[in-house]
Amino acid sequence: MREDSNMNPAIVQEIEFTDFPLSEYEVLCIDRVILLKNEY
Repeated sequence: MREDSNMNPAIVQEIEFTDFPLSEYEVLCIDRVILLKNEY
């Protein structure tokens, strides 16, 4: 559930290979800019 509206996420995607240091994370899309949740 999304914290801001109690709606289901618009997109859920599993990425098989990445060099990103976290195994799981949330991003926000604000005015067509993707941000990590803690950057907002």
